[in-house]
Amino acid sequence: MEAAGKVTSIFVYPIKSCRGISVSQAPLTPTGFRWDRQWMVINNKGRAYTQRNEPKLALVQIELPNEAFLEGWEPTGSSYMVIRAPGMQALKIPMSKPCDIADGVSVWEWSGSALDEGAEASNWFTNYLGKSSRLVRYNAESETRPVDPEYAAGQITMFSDGYPFMLLSQGSLDALNKLLKEPVPINRFRPKYNSKIRIMQYLSIIGQHTNFFYKIASSLHCSLLELCFGLVEEPILIIASYPDSFCLDIFYGISSFLPPLLC
Repeated sequence: MEAAGKVTSIFVYPIKSCRGISVSQAPLTPTGFRWDRQWMVINNKGRAYTQRNEPKLALVQIELPNEAFLEGWEPTGSSYMVIRAPGMQALKIPMSKPCDIADGVSVWEWSGSALDEGAEASNWFTNYLGKSSRLVRYNAESETRPVDPEYAAGQITMFSDGYPFMLLSQGSLDALNKLLKEPVPINRFRPKYNSKIRIMQYLSIIGQHTNFFYKIASSLHCSLLELCFGLVEEPILIIASYPDSFCLDIFYGISSFLPPLLC
C-alpha cells in the first residue's frame, strides 16, 4: 500500500516568533512538540511581542541541548537554552523552571500568569529590541490555554497563535517557488512540520482522522522575513493572486492538533 505522505522536516520554535530549530525528532505532548512556544517575549504591559510588531525577533537564534528532543529527557542544573542575536552577547537561560511569577501576561485571547526568566533575560531583550521587555515561560502547573472550542473543544496549547501544529506540504512550497523570482525556503513560513503529500491526499486524511485536524482558516498577515533581515512581500502577493482562495482569503498550510501518522 502506497504511503499517503512522508514527513520531511520538523521544526520547533522554543521562543514565540524567534527562529526555529530543525530537528530529526521531537516528543509529542498535549500542547504540541515539546519545547515549542514554551517561551515568549512580552512588553511592559505583559502583551506578547510577535514578528508582526517586532520583526527583529526573526533574527534571534535559539539553541537547546541535542538531548532535549529525546523522549523522556529532563533538564538538569547544567542544561541551558542559549539565545543569540546580531550585536548581542549570547544569553544562557537555565532550562530548570524559574520561581518568579509574572502576572497579567497575555497572547491573543488568553491572559494569565507565567514564569519570569529574570532580570538578565529582561535586560538582554530590552537592549536588543530597544524597549522594555521580559522573557516569560508558560506555567503548565497553574495555567491552561484552550484552543478555539468551536473547532477543538477540550484541546490545549501554549503560546502558539492558536493551534499546536501547522503543516505545510512540500508540493505547496514547490508550486509557489515556480512562480517566484527568488525561491524561498520552507522555514520562511514557520511550519511545525512539512510533508511530501498532495492536497487531495491530505484532505482525505482529514476526513479519516477528524480528531487530528480542526480548522482550515485564513491568518492575519505576518510579513515574510529574510533571515538575514528584510521584508519579503512577493510570496504573499503571489499566494493572494490564486483564483481559488476561499472568499478571497489566503490559505497556505493547515492548522491541526495532533499530526497524522505519516510513514
